[in-house]
Amino acid sequence: MQKSILTFLLCCVSLIGSAQITAPGQSNILKFNNSGVFAPVDDRLKLGGEFTFSAWVNPTARTPHSLIVGKPATDRDTDPWMTYVLGWNNTGNRVEFVQTTGAAGTYRSIASPNDIPLNTWTHMAATLSGGTMQLYINGQLAGSIQSPGLPQSNNVPFGIGGGINKGNYCCGSNAYIKQVGVWSRALSAAEVQAVAQAVPAANANGLVAFWMLDEGSGQMAQDRSGNNLHATLGMTATADPQDPIWHSTFYTEKEPFFASRATTISPALPHGLEDIYPMDINQDGRLEFLGVSIAWPPTPFPGTFRPIQVLATHQNLTVTNQTATFIPAGLEMVHPRHIAVADFNKDGFKDLVMIGHGTDTHPFPGEQSQLLFGQADGTLRNVTSTHFPQSIDFTHHVSAADIDGDNDVDLYMANIGGGTNGPLIYLNNGSGVFSVGTNNLPVAVAARHLGAFTSSAFADFDGDGDQDLFLGGDENTAGNLVLLNNGSGVFTIKENAIDRKVPGNNWITVAFAVADFDKDGDLDVISSNTPGQPFYKGAFLQLLLNNGNASFTDASSRITQEFSSEGWIKWVDTVDFNKDGILDLLLSSNGAVNNNLFIGVGNARFKQAPVSLPPSDGPMRAADVDGDGDQDIVSVKGNVAYVGENVQLLAYSTAPLNLIGEQALCQDAANGLQLNTPAKPNNTYLWLKDGEAISNATNPSYTVTIPGRYRVVVKNGEYPADTSLVANVVVAPLPQASITQNGNQLISTEGASYKWFRNDVPLTETTRSITPTASGQYKVEVSNAAGCKATSAAFAFTLTAAQDEVIVKHTRVFPNPTSGKVQVQVDGPYTGKLTATVVTTSGKVVQKKTFRKAGTLTFTFDLGKQANQLFLLKIETESGTSTFKLIKSGE
Repeated sequence: MQKSILTFLLCCVSLIGSAQITAPGQSNILKFNNSGVFAPVDDRLKLGGEFTFSAWVNPTARTPHSLIVGKPATDRDTDPWMTYVLGWNNTGNRVEFVQTTGAAGTYRSIASPNDIPLNTWTHMAATLSGGTMQLYINGQLAGSIQSPGLPQSNNVPFGIGGGINKGNYCCGSNAYIKQVGVWSRALSAAEVQAVAQAVPAANANGLVAFWMLDEGSGQMAQDRSGNNLHATLGMTATADPQDPIWHSTFYTEKEPFFASRATTISPALPHGLEDIYPMDINQDGRLEFLGVSIAWPPTPFPGTFRPIQVLATHQNLTVTNQTATFIPAGLEMVHPRHIAVADFNKDGFKDLVMIGHGTDTHPFPGEQSQLLFGQADGTLRNVTSTHFPQSIDFTHHVSAADIDGDNDVDLYMANIGGGTNGPLIYLNNGSGVFSVGTNNLPVAVAARHLGAFTSSAFADFDGDGDQDLFLGGDENTAGNLVLLNNGSGVFTIKENAIDRKVPGNNWITVAFAVADFDKDGDLDVISSNTPGQPFYKGAFLQLLLNNGNASFTDASSRITQEFSSEGWIKWVDTVDFNKDGILDLLLSSNGAVNNNLFIGVGNARFKQAPVSLPPSDGPMRAADVDGDGDQDIVSVKGNVAYVGENVQLLAYSTAPLNLIGEQALCQDAANGLQLNTPAKPNNTYLWLKDGEAISNATNPSYTVTIPGRYRVVVKNGEYPADTSLVANVVVAPLPQASITQNGNQLISTEGASYKWFRNDVPLTETTRSITPTASGQYKVEVSNAAGCKATSAAFAFTLTAAQDEVIVKHTRVFPNPTSGKVQVQVDGPYTGKLTATVVTTSGKVVQKKTFRKAGTLTFTFDLGKQANQLFLLKIETESGTSTFKLIKSGE
């Protein structure tokens, strides 16, 4: 519990001169990523000749000329740029207090004497009094300077973490920020130290506003001063991707989750690694990593070949260079971009295709991809010259699957530029010898008429048992593509399968992860995207949920994500780090983006885990290094390998909901609509309707009886609570249900589905109309598209035959008209022989049956193979002949 300061001076004398200030704890904090929190425009925030503002700041990246707290100028693009702010200097390394009068040439600033450390909490405060500006760092005076004069009074919103310039975001920081205060007077040094360590009382002398930034959810940051200057996350009251993101401090306080163990790689690597690819080369159950490096810039052109390396992991969490053990000497490439691992020659050992694209500069000359076969001794043998097409291509990605159903593994080669080859299918002859397939890909794809496709993934997206192909486009394509397989390895474009790339079609789809993320039985896709302009500077994860037919709906809002604008994500690995049955995501970046871990929380939702991962400037992958059954993390930085040992399962509270989106509550639903979330021993539950708690609704299930927007809040023991997606329950009308008769046919009112009954016994018919075969009381249950049902009143039906004359008493023929079988029932009495004959109107005999029996007789004619027409049925006995008209209609 944080103490309140009723007065500053009584408690702070002993703190003066101490630089050891600890940031007060709180349950939640906001992370800013070039975004902001904005107070309402109010005269109390139009600060005059005396003021103070302060904040705790934990910078996560250097953002020159960005704002921590304060106001930009009315036109931030021109001199003097700022009104009064605490912000970052031109390098982003030091904090500065800036104040102007609003006139050109009045820019005055005080910078901290030392760099402010990244990933560390620092308290900052600025005061103006008596024409003097003062800057405090961790409670200590860091500098002072004469003010240029009174600050301008304007209607620019007071911002935290960023500003607003002419209606747009500007000058945003990358940092965690908390406990921001504003006073209408200059605090003393003792008071600055005091407010750095305890929350001021709401009625503290001169306090204008104080935002803890600890709410943990929602769009509002509460003002704790009592002045009700509540601030909004972002520029609107509704959430958008640019808003700051709430983080629980629970995870940072329970560190470490991954204990980093460093190993100096021996023998030393000849070059730093650009990427690492996992492969169990000797099939002993432990992963090795193929390491690749790139010489940049490519001098001399077309580039420098560098050797492929192999790193072996060991149960004692060390990593060694085992290149000489596993791969042939002299295996070198210019730019090995991706690998595919499979048993290509069907000898029981894993093989490897390593593709490359050569120097990544115009004219993109490409290079030969490599095929290596696994051997019984656990090594790899290069068979490229004898088993692989000899082709110098710029290949950006490779995918492997049996596309033609011949029980061997084929390849898709994502050739995107340089040379003359567009993307190709390499077909396997069953022995690991590949040849270029012809007519497997649509011409528009193979000839690059639609642009270049930088990434690929084989999977059975439409559930028909064969391997389809998902293609990720570059910045010049109209979007990503889904290609459907006809079962023989011939692909066609599925039209309108995906509406767009996110954030935009001018972004590049770099890589895919494919899995059933929402657990509905079909395969979904997560892609890592980066912009084409600025080129490869920025990152975004797009979640595409399969509709069950290889068309996809964007659900990217289910991933809480924030990335630096400087880097891009190479790979998205799906791994269950915390063993809860829900896939998590590990991202490997190019070094300019912090490698990130996302924890799955159900309903295809993912939360960024604010925990420390092993150091890395690029490659990072998952593996169970110590063999204890959970996934560790391997990274490489220079000649040091790091293993992040999974020492504490990183859990979240999870609130997956069985029904999400719009749900129908039928008008006569006596039992209501049941909503469920999984029941777990340590969980507590609270159900909400339209954002308000429902009294006594604290079980994992809740039955809805009135419409509204329902959510459940789940808390798993000590872990922060999670709130589910929304089930928007609406009232759906009941369908109409009644029966009409047309001849011997009964017809229901229109619906989405039907269920028929005779004498309250269910029938097998599920169509709108039926032709009964017996008399009785008929009912129909009609369902509409919302699943609501209604049952008709009973309809009395008597089966009658369409007959000309009856000579034999009590003879019935039904159904008539018939689509096939017709039943004849003769109740008798008759003696001697009975002959029944079906003839055409021209007298041709179609079928004939003879019986010798006294009493009741039942038999059937099958006209299913006859053409639709009029027939005559003659029944002859010793007492006379009966003739009936039979109508064959329908199929």
